[in-house]
Amino acid sequence: MGRRLLKPEIGDLFAIPLPDGDQGLGQVVARIDELGAVGCALFDHKHRPSDSVPPLGQPISVVLSTSDLLQRRYWPILGNRPVTVSATYFTWEAFRDAYWVGVSIQGSGIIHEFMEAYHGFSPWDAMADPDYFTKLLIKCNRPPSAYVVGA
Repeated sequence: MGRRLLKPEIGDLFAIPLPDGDQGLGQVVARIDELGAVGCALFDHKHRPSDSVPPLGQPISVVLSTSDLLQRRYWPILGNRPVTVSATYFTWEAFRDAYWVGVSIQGSGIIHEFMEAYHGFSPWDAMADPDYFTKLLIKCNRPPSAYVVGA
């Protein structure tokens, strides 16, 4: 019998493994069970697994994502903290009354690639739309200054 799928909870802090063994950090800020999705706040911290989780500060991105990598524990849960991210970033809520018609959900694999690119492990502009990752950033944020440009 396989392992049961994890049910992410609002406030869960999770780690996104990076190629060098460190981790990107995120937090579940909402659950939309009928879509199998979670609202994720992503932060610019690069975290060592042996260290305690630092204060998170302001997110670089807040997106609705599939929950599969959380459910399968590929993104491990590090703890739970109160959500301090402003609900004004929960842009998906504008689609709730229309039964989610038109809402944008990012695949967790895309979020993983976004965090790798943000931390300089892969090209920032490698998607078919070279501005794809930039569009995932909160408007006041810019791509990281040391990002890798595709060849």
